[in-house]
Amino acid sequence: MAENIETTRRGAAQTTACAAIVATAAAFIVIPAWQLIGPGPFDWHVRQPAFWQGGIEALVLAAVLAGGFAINRGAALVGLVALPTAVYLRRHAVDAGVLVDVLQMEITVGLGMALRRALRLPPARVALDYVQAFVAGFALWSVCAWSLQALALGSPRSMAWLAIVLAIPACCGGHRPLLVFGWRRVRGSCVADRIWCGVLAAWLLVMFAHARTAIGFDTQWYGLRSPFVLVPGHSAYEALGLV
Repeated sequence: MAENIETTRRGAAQTTACAAIVATAAAFIVIPAWQLIGPGPFDWHVRQPAFWQGGIEALVLAAVLAGGFAINRGAALVGLVALPTAVYLRRHAVDAGVLVDVLQMEITVGLGMALRRALRLPPARVALDYVQAFVAGFALWSVCAWSLQALALGSPRSMAWLAIVLAIPACCGGHRPLLVFGWRRVRGSCVADRIWCGVLAAWLLVMFAHARTAIGFDTQWYGLRSPFVLVPGHSAYEALGLV
């Protein structure tokens, strides 16, 4: 009897502690958000039509993609996932940027897979293998890029040619492309996981669309003037006086 009472007290104490933690975290999130949005500096922005229009568009996109992944059939995936994604990216003129980023990711993973194959490691089968391949490919790419910089061959044009050259061994990894692997993993997941994957995909698409209109000073200064600011000559080290 005494043990049951003690167990009940411990359970009640743990429940109270968890409730207190959740309530404190919620307060730390809601209060600053209200101070920023309500009487704060973002009040004017929230009241603009563009804020609500963009928010509604993002919610509709998330609902459509989540619904398509939840149904998980060919017609639904085309009509509720592929087509809305293409229309949304074209509407915000970020489809080319997404394509370049996907190619960059595939080349990086392909380099890691080629290294795995050269080391006679088993073929990639699970997600962790792709994560390890990405890390290895990123490290290999960095070694090549910074070696060219040290040899005063690191102009922006040389870096572009480096990407083209590294794409050749990246095609020899003998692996399934990352996009195809991720697509099949999502389709093989349970309904709840597929819905969350649809929401996550919509969030990433919204971030791409948002990046087209919300550009900071550093992005413009370094991104648009990289041949003059980051690599003014033949190496990133030149501006530092190291070579």
